[in-house]
Amino acid sequence: MANRLPAPGISDTRLIIIAALIGAGLLWIGFFISAVPAGSAQHQIGHKAPPFLVSSGDDQTLTVEDLTGKIVLLFYESREAAEKNRSLKNLLNAFYREQAPRLRQNICRVAVINCTAAVWPLQGIWKRELRKNSRQEGLTIYGDWDGRMLSAYGMKGGDSNLLIIDKKGVIRFFRSGAIPPDVIKEIQELLYAIGRE
Repeated sequence: MANRLPAPGISDTRLIIIAALIGAGLLWIGFFISAVPAGSAQHQIGHKAPPFLVSSGDDQTLTVEDLTGKIVLLFYESREAAEKNRSLKNLLNAFYREQAPRLRQNICRVAVINCTAAVWPLQGIWKRELRKNSRQEGLTIYGDWDGRMLSAYGMKGGDSNLLIIDKKGVIRFFRSGAIPPDVIKEIQELLYAIGRE
């Protein structure tokens, strides 16, 4: 008598469906990851800053066009990495305050938080935190809600990223992670050089 496999029961059918859905999900994730540009802002140094649209907790928007004609110090960070470069932020704030009022008008400090994890029901909480932190820092903090800026600039989503963009909208500096002291000196020299251009 030949051994026969039992007909699949309802639980076996469910397992097959679940396995198929997981497989399709993994294919979709693989497709999405391959569709995101693998470049980084490091490769964009010397090129025009890509377009972006970010918005604050008060729904104020900011685009790259709004920054034309200004020297831009832009920190793009995750909430967890916001304190990673605190000493550099303090130094750059001091540099900003040292400038004469007419020069200060040409410098724009921009803070953007990676808000891609803020799913719809939690967006109100994230916006409230952005407003609170904006008051504490003394400047508007914007959110990258859809991840387009993160992708366009090739930044590290879970880290601290610093970009310096000149008055013509050209990226002049990019670095992710904690900035070491020797690079801080390089940043200061670059800012003075851009200011004289």
